[in-house]
Amino acid sequence: MVYAMEKECKVCYKVFPFKWKWNPCCSRECLTQRALKDKPERVRYCVMCQTPFYFFPYQKKMNCCSWKCAHDSLKGTINYKNRKKVVISCEYCQKQKEIPPCRYNRGQRCCSQKCSFLNRKGKFIPWNRGMRKGVKTPSKFNNCIICKNQILYQRKYCKDCLILRRKDIFKESSLRMKYNNPMKKEDICIKQSGTRKRLFEEGKLNRYFMRNIPIEQKKELAEKHRLMMIEQWKKPSFRDKVITNWLKATQNQPSSYEKNFMKICEDNNLPFKYVGNGAFLLGGKNPDFVNEEKKVCIEVYASFMKIKEFGTIENWKKIREDYFKKYGFVTIFFNEKEYNDTNYILEKLAIFK
Repeated sequence: MVYAMEKECKVCYKVFPFKWKWNPCCSRECLTQRALKDKPERVRYCVMCQTPFYFFPYQKKMNCCSWKCAHDSLKGTINYKNRKKVVISCEYCQKQKEIPPCRYNRGQRCCSQKCSFLNRKGKFIPWNRGMRKGVKTPSKFNNCIICKNQILYQRKYCKDCLILRRKDIFKESSLRMKYNNPMKKEDICIKQSGTRKRLFEEGKLNRYFMRNIPIEQKKELAEKHRLMMIEQWKKPSFRDKVITNWLKATQNQPSSYEKNFMKICEDNNLPFKYVGNGAFLLGGKNPDFVNEEKKVCIEVYASFMKIKEFGTIENWKKIREDYFKKYGFVTIFFNEKEYNDTNYILEKLAIFK
C-alpha cells in the first residue's frame, strides 16, 4: 500500500508512513504507553496474559490483547468443545440434528426448512411480508378484521378471510336480486298477466307482434313511450320509488366508512339516521345520514372517487351543498381520514347532540 506522507512516532521517535492524520504512534504498543500517561481510561489489561493494551471507542467489548489470547480464552467453554458440531432438538418435530455452531449462533432451531416454515406459521410474518419480488417492504402494517393476523397496511383482510368474504357478498347480492326481482313479486305478476290476456284477446298482442309492425310505426310507439316516461318521472312518488328499488338492487350498502360512522353515532347517542340505502330522498338525491328535525345531512366520502368523477372535491361539495340548500338542509362532510376519528366528529357535531 502506498502512503502519501510520513510521520515521526511520539513515543519511540521512529519515522513511519501514516494513513490517518490523527494517528500519532507507529503501533498499538506505543499507543498504550502514551495512553497510560494521558488517557488511562482507554487502557485495559488482557484477561489471559495481563498485559496492558490500548482499545479504540468501537472496540468496547474487546478483552484480549491479541488473537492468540482470544483463542486461548475460549478453551473450556461450550463453543470450544462443540466447535465442529452442535446438537439441537427441532422445535417443531422434536428430532435431534447436528449443525455447525455458526448456524446455531445465527438462530437455527429446526432440523429443516420445512419445519422452520411450519414452526413460524401464524406466529409472525415471513421476511418478505408475503410480497412479490421487486416490491419494497412497507414500514406500516395492519391487522385483519376477521382473524386479527398481521397483514399489509393498505389491506383489510388476509387471503383466507378474503375468499370467505367474497362468498358471503355473492350470497347477499343473489338474495338481494331475488328479493327485488319484479318478475317474482305476486302483485306485478298478476298485473302483467291480466294486461297480456286483454291485449291478446283484442288481437294487439301475438308472437310476431313487433315484427309485423313497420319501422315508422315502431318509432311513433317509442316516442310515445318516451314522453310518457318523462311525465311519469316528474311525479315525485314514482321517481322516489324507482330510485329506492334501484339502490337496493344494485349497490352493496352500507359501505365500510358508513358502518364505522354508524357505530360512532350509536355509541355516543348522536341523532343521525342512516338513509344511504334509499330510505330518504331529497329531490331524487340520496344523502348518507340525516337528522330530519334539525334538517342536517351528512356525507361520508372517499376523496379518490370524487376527484375521479368531478375533478376536485370542492366542486362536488359545492354541487351537493347547493342542491340540499334548496330544501332547507345543511350538509356536513367527512372524508376517509376523518370518519374514524371520534374526537373530531364529536367536536364537529356537538351542537346537534
